[in-house]
Amino acid sequence: MYVRLYSFLSLSERHELLQQTETLQGSFVSSITSTGAEDYRRSTVLYDTAAWRVLMEQKIRPLLFFIFDSLGLPSFEPEEFELQLTSHSEGGFYLWHTDNGTDNVKRRRLTFVYYFWNEPKSFAGGNLEIQTETGVEKIEPINNSIVFFDSGLLHQVTLVQATTERQSHLRMTLNGWLRD
Repeated sequence: MYVRLYSFLSLSERHELLQQTETLQGSFVSSITSTGAEDYRRSTVLYDTAAWRVLMEQKIRPLLFFIFDSLGLPSFEPEEFELQLTSHSEGGFYLWHTDNGTDNVKRRRLTFVYYFWNEPKSFAGGNLEIQTETGVEKIEPINNSIVFFDSGLLHQVTLVQATTERQSHLRMTLNGWLRD
């Protein structure tokens, strides 16, 4: 089960995020997993996202009651908003995992994925798939939308096929977690 909101950032906020993404392209590093597993995730990430963390927290915090209620999750006051900027280029993926399955991330309760890129879209795939009691929910990336789900749900990012290496035209996400 998940909640998706559309047109999440204003045009100016999204434009600034895209410009910064292009500027910082050389600062992205290869992603890792909390378990250290190799060939389990292929993407690049930027961990220094303080300015965007503040904006996302300001946007998300007023929506928390609605999100928790819609997901059927007990509400809590987040002690921490964690955020990273992720880019999936050609061949990018992240196999089945949860976001709170190891000791260093066990306090994550709510996951969010904000999708953004410059048009025209220059990739295919990169769907978020979430395992539910009734099967697999397939969630296609939609520009300027955000998806929320329980951090304990098994999920993956399917293989990305990209036609460019320009950072801002790839499958870009601000991934975040709210910790209790």
